[in-house]
Amino acid sequence: LYIPIDFECVLFSPEHSDALGGAVGSSMRLRAECKVLASRLQLPLDLDPEADEVVQALEQPGDDGGQLWRRHAVASFVCLCFYRACEASIRTGAAIVFG
Repeated sequence: LYIPIDFECVLFSPEHSDALGGAVGSSMRLRAECKVLASRLQLPLDLDPEADEVVQALEQPGDDGGQLWRRHAVASFVCLCFYRACEASIRTGAAIVFG
């Protein structure tokens, strides 16, 4: 679970507790981590995770076209999805829930 409140560390619920899914993180911090990862992957964050070039990179992992993000297509796809979720969370005040 990620919420649109800026705090540093992921908070973990007590052992044997299912409250909040076990952990709560900050949408702002996750977005910042996505930006760092995207920079290292040379991944344009304005790229749509559903775009043909992303889908092609996922389907043809050996064909990186000289682009680092294509070589790491799964990580790039996940990064784009998380980034979009964080943007929506921060814009709307909604939580990101993984289920």
